[in-house]
Amino acid sequence: MREMKFEGIAQQLWNPGSAIHVGAISILADGKEYRGRGQIQVDNETAALNVSLAGTEPPPERRSGSYDGDEFWLIAGIVEDEVPFWLKSLPHSSNVRSAREKQVFGCNFSICRVHEIPWSVTSENLLESAARAEAASDKDVIAISAEARLKDFKIVGFNEVTEIQRTNPYLGNAGSRSTLDTQLGSFEQLEYALIQDETDCRVFMRTRKDAEIGAGDLQKAFQFLLEAVAFAHGQAAWPCFQAISGEVEIAWATPGRRTPKGIFPAVNAATCCRHDALNKVIGAYIATMLTGSDFSRAIRELMFLAREASASTVPFNTGLLGLCAVMEETVKTVAKEVLPRDTAAAQAFDDTKKDLKKSLAKLECAATATTGKAAIWRFERMISSANYDRRNETFMELGQHLGIPDDYASAAFKAWKVERNTRAHGNPPELSKDAMINKSRIGGMLNALFLAAIRCNGPMILSPFEDRYFTLK
Repeated sequence: MREMKFEGIAQQLWNPGSAIHVGAISILADGKEYRGRGQIQVDNETAALNVSLAGTEPPPERRSGSYDGDEFWLIAGIVEDEVPFWLKSLPHSSNVRSAREKQVFGCNFSICRVHEIPWSVTSENLLESAARAEAASDKDVIAISAEARLKDFKIVGFNEVTEIQRTNPYLGNAGSRSTLDTQLGSFEQLEYALIQDETDCRVFMRTRKDAEIGAGDLQKAFQFLLEAVAFAHGQAAWPCFQAISGEVEIAWATPGRRTPKGIFPAVNAATCCRHDALNKVIGAYIATMLTGSDFSRAIRELMFLAREASASTVPFNTGLLGLCAVMEETVKTVAKEVLPRDTAAAQAFDDTKKDLKKSLAKLECAATATTGKAAIWRFERMISSANYDRRNETFMELGQHLGIPDDYASAAFKAWKVERNTRAHGNPPELSKDAMINKSRIGGMLNALFLAAIRCNGPMILSPFEDRYFTLK
């Protein structure tokens, strides 16, 4: 992987208290260019660009209401006279001060993401270069490698070591030291690595030698790699630095955001050490998501919602109710995909329901008493909401299809029913050991459904709280 000066900016964005001097700044706002200089101030997981404008004309005032992406201001700058960057933002405040008997206008921007301008620029062509870099970042290009850094992210398992050579001023070569810190894997024409760098995780992907790959293929696979890492660890893989190398060099950085750890990882050290579970999950996830099917998109969304609901920072009751909602939709989605359905019986049920509704409509017209009409109307509403598939039966049938023991499938369904009903209707019980076990069973069952959805077999954690495992076939 190439060494970039831009990564120096990224490293400063991860350190609260950093002040990054920007000697030349150009801003395109409402079709007009403004120039100045400023400084990037880094706080805890946030950063702001404070600009002093060089001209005597104030910048346009920010109007109220929403903005389209094209209406955001394009801002380009040069750090330390050698590292050019660009970003899109809107001013959150503006100011005016007096200096040497003239007014100096300024504006301040919140920074979400800073992008590299990967070629030499001058203060005169900053905006032109930034617009060119922005256009390149929006295109699918043929890439040969990608990398990212995840802050405060501990990899769950490793399969390779790093050899560190040691040199002593007296002894000379003092041997080497091995550190188990790398997870290597591959997928079709791509190779990837997860490397533990102190408290951070560095993620890499590259094409194999002589691989034939199309525009956008590596970028898409790399995004799915990050999502697979997030699912396996139960923690959002939010990069604070990412770079793509190929036809165009693309890199961006964000303030160092530390994501909360989840309580329901799909794999752990035991399953990784004995069964290479981490690589199995990554390969199965990427293969499933690359199909681009409606089912894969639905599972991807449900995985994200489950991870957000199970984050350690989410209040217990809120997270548990969220997991119950995700469980209900996941059961329906996976069952529709993997379970055979008796279409004849389902059609007969729908036909019978239609006949009953027609008969009830005739009875309602013939009824004379208001109470009779109301009773028939209520009964017709109950029939309208009836479905051929029943939750309990679907849940148990799905468990049997996946080979999950009946006692555990039944316990997981009971946990979902108890927690969903009590918490959804505003009567949440106090935090107890039973509630924690129920949450663990729901989370474990969700992981089983997700692993089945991406066709990943092998040992898995069925209930983290109870330390119960299961082999998905």
